[in-house]
Amino acid sequence: QKLVVGPKRASPIRSMDKTEHQLLLQGVELGHGWSMAIDAATGKMAVTMVDRHGAFVVFGACTPQ
Repeated sequence: QKLVVGPKRASPIRSMDKTEHQLLLQGVELGHGWSMAIDAATGKMAVTMVDRHGAFVVFGACTPQ
């Protein structure tokens, strides 16, 4: 369904690009634009969320459920 799913909500993925080394995702949620880069080999990721007031940068890793 092309969603990023969290414990409280799901956010539609508006743009996706996959290369040999990474997956890049972008979307909009609650007035914030977000971008996510996920390393294909390790699952490590960096996420940015931004609006006109400021930005957040989050680092983590994708794990299987």
